[in-house]
Amino acid sequence: MTSQHRLAAAAAVLSWVAVGVGYKDQQAENPTPPVKTSGGGGTAPRDAGAGGSRDASADSATPSTTGRGGAGGTTTTPPTPTGGAGGMTGTAGTAGTAGTTATPPPPTTPTTTTGTAGTTATPPPPTTTTGTGGTTAPPQPTTPPTTTGTGGTGGTTTTPPPTTPPTTTTLRIAAIGDYGADDTSEKQVADLVHGWKPDLVITLGDNNYESGAASTIDANIGKYYHDFIGAYQGSYGAGSATNRFWPSPGNHDWVAPNLKPYTDYFTLPNNERYYDVDLGLVHLWAMDSDEHEPDGNKATSKQALWLKDHLAASTSCYDLVYFHYPAYSSGDHGSSTELRWPFETWGAEAVLSGHDHDYERFQVGGIPYFTNGLGAAGIYNFTKSALPETKVRYDAKHGAMLITATTTAITFEFWTFDGTKIDSLTVPKTCR
Repeated sequence: MTSQHRLAAAAAVLSWVAVGVGYKDQQAENPTPPVKTSGGGGTAPRDAGAGGSRDASADSATPSTTGRGGAGGTTTTPPTPTGGAGGMTGTAGTAGTAGTTATPPPPTTPTTTTGTAGTTATPPPPTTTTGTGGTTAPPQPTTPPTTTGTGGTGGTTTTPPPTTPPTTTTLRIAAIGDYGADDTSEKQVADLVHGWKPDLVITLGDNNYESGAASTIDANIGKYYHDFIGAYQGSYGAGSATNRFWPSPGNHDWVAPNLKPYTDYFTLPNNERYYDVDLGLVHLWAMDSDEHEPDGNKATSKQALWLKDHLAASTSCYDLVYFHYPAYSSGDHGSSTELRWPFETWGAEAVLSGHDHDYERFQVGGIPYFTNGLGAAGIYNFTKSALPETKVRYDAKHGAMLITATTTAITFEFWTFDGTKIDSLTVPKTCR
């Protein structure tokens, strides 16, 4: 080969190298854009519509990093180099590996797009209706009714208060003592009492002469007063829908062992020997004055302390205490001084008794005491001098007391069976 031919060959090689270098520079300046590929079945994140956003990670699979056999890859064919003038055309450079898909950048956590309505918020709690002075509590069963406090906080329902008697402005009470004889006198007094149409009847002992027996109790009591007796099981007609007959036991009732016929016949509160009845305006306190009373009959006895404690809690306007033996009497039996409990100090407005078969009214401190034993059994005439506390006494005819309580006063009257008023005392009081 001549020198001229060697120079021409070298120039051709240099031209080929220059073309290859230019091609690489062109690739560096104009790289092929990466191709977006979808992985098998994968979907792009969904836009959250008006209903709020959803978690896109649940809908997007991880993108595949490898195309399907390079189907998405684009091979760039380099331009055919042109040899220099008179030069030899060089062989085309080797093409890049065909079908290789560019690796996309690592997936980023998809951004959740909030729709027009925004992300659905947690619904607020139900609106609570606010009443006057407090929040209205949830509705309660209608039986029994539940009272909602007007100043309650956050709709708290107050515990319903204990059952109380219905509000009343007047009560009429008949009081009979030593009456259970089943004779003409008892019928006469019973007719007087029924003529008053009282709200209730209280008794001052000796309900069942002579010995308190079960065989005589219905004839001595139910025959004349069954329509006042609740849960009446006797033979003389219908009883009362609610009990309106509140007795206290006497010495003749205690002749029967353990007072059993008496407690079997009546349905009474507490231990049935002594008890209380809250009528709202008036509170009745039926006590057992008999020496056979298991809880005693003196001022320091269990029975007396029960009365003291319960009287202190009474909210009635008039607290009436009654029992058989009289604490004060100028009659045949005289005073039972063991019954001189401090009733006024404890809160009583009046004290009523029987046992002596007469009528006598006393003023002891600031409250009246009464002896009323003219219900039917024989009459005891006074043979002793009146006591310093005595205000009125009477021993001629059988009769009964009528007590009328209102919100402004309480009146005590004694009437004979034939309609004569013997005594009347009105004690003013403003009830709250």
